[in-house]
Amino acid sequence: MTAHAKRRKRRRRIAVAAAFVVLLAVLTVIGSFWRQSEREALRAEAAELVALGQLELESYPSATVAHAIASLELSDSRAAWRLALEALGEGPTVFVVSEQPTLEVGFTSDGRWLTQRFFAPGEGPIRLIGEDGSIRPLPETDGQGGFSRSHAGARNDLFVLRDLDLDRQSGAMITKRVRLWSASECSVIAEAPYDQRVLGASVIPDERRVLVFVSEGQGRLSVDTLSFDGDLSRLGALDFEIEADGGSWHGSWDAHEARIIATSTGHDIFVTGIEDAGLSRPRLLGTENATVASLAVDPQGRFVASATVNGDVRLWPLTGGPPTDRVPGPPEARVFFTEDGEFLFCRRWASANGNPTHDEHQFWIWAVESDGLTFLRSTDVGLPAPKSFLNVDGDGRRFVRTGGDQVIRLWRRAAPADAEPVELLRGGVLQVYMPEFHPDGRWLAVADSSGLGLWPLARPYPIVLRQHTNAVSNVLFAPDGGWLASASSDGTARLWPLDGVAPEPGREVLDPAEFAFFSGLATDSVGG
Repeated sequence: MTAHAKRRKRRRRIAVAAAFVVLLAVLTVIGSFWRQSEREALRAEAAELVALGQLELESYPSATVAHAIASLELSDSRAAWRLALEALGEGPTVFVVSEQPTLEVGFTSDGRWLTQRFFAPGEGPIRLIGEDGSIRPLPETDGQGGFSRSHAGARNDLFVLRDLDLDRQSGAMITKRVRLWSASECSVIAEAPYDQRVLGASVIPDERRVLVFVSEGQGRLSVDTLSFDGDLSRLGALDFEIEADGGSWHGSWDAHEARIIATSTGHDIFVTGIEDAGLSRPRLLGTENATVASLAVDPQGRFVASATVNGDVRLWPLTGGPPTDRVPGPPEARVFFTEDGEFLFCRRWASANGNPTHDEHQFWIWAVESDGLTFLRSTDVGLPAPKSFLNVDGDGRRFVRTGGDQVIRLWRRAAPADAEPVELLRGGVLQVYMPEFHPDGRWLAVADSSGLGLWPLARPYPIVLRQHTNAVSNVLFAPDGGWLASASSDGTARLWPLDGVAPEPGREVLDPAEFAFFSGLATDSVGG
């Protein structure tokens, strides 16, 4: 009986253990199915994110990258990695700072602060955005405004805002008030009321004053000085008679040191010195054969550049010597120096095919030498589009065009002339407004109808050459890196110059009628 009881007890234990093992096995199977179901659900969600990212690739690559990253966080897949790499290959990804429609942005000269002005009055005050991401509204800045930063030679946080208003009688924008701001303190240092058209302002930190340039009608330019203590006084005024044969008033000043004003009312070009106590007497620098269309003062204090209505561009030495030879440029264009004075840009802006709602743009670029201008290149800036904007970074390395076609086109001066621009795509925005380069060239800030975006430019991006009409079968660099040769199954071979401050466009070096197929490319040891 004792043995029988022990056997029954042992059988019960075995039965309980067996039942536990069976239950554990069932739970394991159920858990495996549940985990597999969860993984399949994550894979399905990740695949859906990849599909959504694929839809954005041609219009908003930054959103494609975001979708790919979100997909990889759910499930590691080749499709997501491949999509991310494809999107990153299109160019830099945007950092969206604000989703409130923005009309104008501007960096302070030290690059630590960015101003953001909204699309229309009543949408809020102008905002200061710090490099640490902090946001500060500027008090009493609701409405229109114009931004001028301190000159590039002084790395500080000072800037000028002009409060603008529409003059109902003339229909022109006039300035109601000029205020000097400190970005770090988010406060006004000095201000002055106005009821005229203020053309611009230059902050001179070393002299603790702001020079304000005021247009008072045809042929009259006044220069005021606003001290950091708030005192406003008039340095002087320039009066010129408009020449009868189609002349118009043009003026420019050295925005870096604010020591020289260049003016013209037709053919004659005058320069006036800005001194501590007033303006010097205007001095005739020279006379052009054709009517002057625009002027620019060299930041290094060497020249005044002029462009005429028929397209002649030349330099006038401020020492009074003979001008340099004329070089051809686009008619009715505006000239301006880069901030370092090493390059001169000429920008043409005219209605395309008689259509006033569309503009066509062209950049002409020269290197500024001691004896004249060396032509580097001219380039059409994208396709005609309404409300286009152009800008150049401080040393002329890059130039950018934005407009109503929702595409931001970025060119590098050091790329071959026929290289395609990098296209920065922001999605379905209705209008892209004025772009602004960071003083160090590390960022490009762009205002648009969807908000404010920052594009990183610290690293180089691919240079794309698309002159071949069929697959490229071979490429070869010169031993010294001075050129690139390419061969294609379209029967052509091309040579692309790569050296110089602005390389020439590529050229075809073999006739496709004589060569239908290339088996390879080769060069001698010196690359000749």
